[in-house]
Formats: sequence, C-alpha cells, structure tokens
Amino acid sequence: MIQGVIFDMDGLMFDTEAAMLRGWLKAGEVMHYDIREELVLSVMGLVEEKIRQTFMEQLGADFPYEKVRDFQMSCVDEEMDMQGVPVKKGLFELLEYLKESGIKTAVATSTARSRAEKLLTLSGAMPYFDSVICGDMVRCGKPDPDIYLQSAKALGLAPQDCIGLEDSRNGIFAVYNAGMKAVMIPDLIQPDEEMKAKIYRKLNDLSQVIELIKAESD
Repeated sequence: MIQGVIFDMDGLMFDTEAAMLRGWLKAGEVMHYDIREELVLSVMGLVEEKIRQTFMEQLGADFPYEKVRDFQMSCVDEEMDMQGVPVKKGLFELLEYLKESGIKTAVATSTARSRAEKLLTLSGAMPYFDSVICGDMVRCGKPDPDIYLQSAKALGLAPQDCIGLEDSRNGIFAVYNAGMKAVMIPDLIQPDEEMKAKIYRKLNDLSQVIELIKAESD
C-alpha cells in the first residue's frame, strides 16, 4: 500500500523545463556559445554544481557559466512573469486526492530552495506538501538517491512505502536507487531501454497516478 508520494518539481509538476531549455538555447544564440539541445537535456534533474561541471566539460574551461546562466534564468523569469507558473495537467486533482486520502506528500527537487519555494508558493501548491527537500539541502544530488531517502525520512516512512514521480533520466535513477517505485510521466524525453528497466509505471499525466494508487490499495 502506498503511504507517501514524492514529487519532482520542474517538468513534473510545472512545465518549466521547456522554458529552461528555451532559455539556454537563446543564451547560446545571443552570447555566441554552442549550447545544444542534447547538452541541456542531459543535465535535466541535476543539481546546480553538476550542471556547471557538465557545461564546463563540454564547452571548455573558459566558458563563463555563471554569466550565461544568469542570462538564461532572466529569460525564464521573464516568461514566468508574463505567463505565470505553468502547472502540468492533473496536478491539483492528484494533490486533492492525496490530501483527502491521508497520503503523505513531499517535493524532491534539484532546484535551490529559494527558487523552489517561490514556484510552489506562486502556483498555490505549497500548502499540499508535508515536506520540501531541495538540491541545496542534500550532499549528493540526483541520480544519487539522497534526496528521495531524505524525503521519505522527513515523512516518517520507509522508502518502499513511497512512490517517486519523475520526468527525467537522472530523477528516475534517483528514485530507483532509493528503493522506491519509480513512476515516469515524460516531459522533454521518452525513456530509453536502460530507464525502462527501472520504471515501475509510465503514465501520461499526473491524474493517472490516482488510478495507480487505487489499484495498489486493492
């Protein structure tokens, strides 16, 4: 029986990874750096330091990561200011169901705490969560399991009593490595064969998690 549901944030709850991708590509175009889509997709779900390390390895030691990152984030923030936080289909339907069912909830996001709390608050999702664990609150980020193990601990649950909802490769590996059932709701990528071996269920949107939980309870 599922007692806890742990959510990734970007690309899972909010349609923000697409905005981040657009921001990186625009930054590369405007600032004349060869930032390609496959590079950006490869770092989705990673903590900031690992993203920086990957960019430096791919683009060279003289790549001004912080400067380009600031431009990229300004593009994302401008988009959010104009359109608001883009909530993914089924999010609040699922959150209401979990609340009514007494199932504990947590967020496990690689995003830094200040930004994560801002997005959760602006979207109206914050009150639904019992715990929020962010990338700057753990020693090792995804695909290591730390953030999911810490989330389960914060909920007072064993990992095997939780499911983790993810959209990225790094996130799926983190859930699996934590000993939880990994549920994928794809966003920018579809699972490859290695990911499929670690995914418990692949769903189309968050509302379908409700039926999964009901089936697990029968």
